[in-house]
Amino acid sequence: DLSTALRLGSIRSIREKLREFVSFFDSVDNKVMKEIEEFVPELYPLMQAMCKRYKKLDTGRRKIELDDKELKAEQELLKFYLETEDLGMALRLAREYMVNVKLHKEGRVEDVLNRRSRENVPLPEFIREARNHVAHFGFNENDFPSQEKLKKYLKEIVDMSPDELFEEHVKRKSSSVQAVLSPLGTSKGALFTVLKHFNPRVLVVMTSKLGAKNLPEILQKAGFSGECQVILVNDPFTGVDEVDRVVTEAEKCLQDIQKVVINLTGGTSLLGYMVERVRDRVRYGRQIDSVLAVDRRSYKEQEKNPYVVGEILKLPGM
Repeated sequence: DLSTALRLGSIRSIREKLREFVSFFDSVDNKVMKEIEEFVPELYPLMQAMCKRYKKLDTGRRKIELDDKELKAEQELLKFYLETEDLGMALRLAREYMVNVKLHKEGRVEDVLNRRSRENVPLPEFIREARNHVAHFGFNENDFPSQEKLKKYLKEIVDMSPDELFEEHVKRKSSSVQAVLSPLGTSKGALFTVLKHFNPRVLVVMTSKLGAKNLPEILQKAGFSGECQVILVNDPFTGVDEVDRVVTEAEKCLQDIQKVVINLTGGTSLLGYMVERVRDRVRYGRQIDSVLAVDRRSYKEQEKNPYVVGEILKLPGM
């Protein structure tokens, strides 16, 4: 049962079976251990060492409480998986361990089992892509890294203290590039407002050939000097056969970006749908903010002068 729990990878099940195992072999009056000591003495120290090692993998608590003791037990379990060459389980646990370190260091211990909070924790591209490859059994377009590279990366995680691991996260977050993903129709004001509010380093725009003609002017008026990627949609009204291509192209543009602002204002309904599809594909392990650009002026005033900075409404829970 313990072996099965360790291979399945459910933390509560693992710890339940660990306690049963240790309780059985570690009891003072255990007949099996006495017989091993008497008839197979060379095996007795091994059983003692095994019990001692297994104790380190458990917190002794039935509930998961995110504290130093919990992180230490997770770190020991990660070491165990690496030492037993179970890279798939080590990779899956490494992802969850890094999330827990961040939640603990930021004082968000109550979010330890909150799915949305966990999904929104930014992770290194390497760990995210490799873990997703394993989780989907390789049925995706991502190439799996070499085993040696993976072992080296996981060992670095294990050898760091939680404080060091969190410092790496802070450095990565502070140096990460912010991108804006936005649809663009023939109106200019929404994208202008978003650019003025966020001043991103990278801009990814989904638009038609007609909308693309307005883009240079919008960028110039907004003072945008970053990298701009344009994904053209041949039919922004009914081109549903273009969805997969456009979404894949946008996802590739954002693959190394940790912070993404998703603008849901502007363009046709189909362009908006495409943007939402991209958001659903890239949201795991990234900081994603979905926003609306609001201009309270009349339509006639907006048409006359689109280059007035409006308001940004951040959407909750997206």
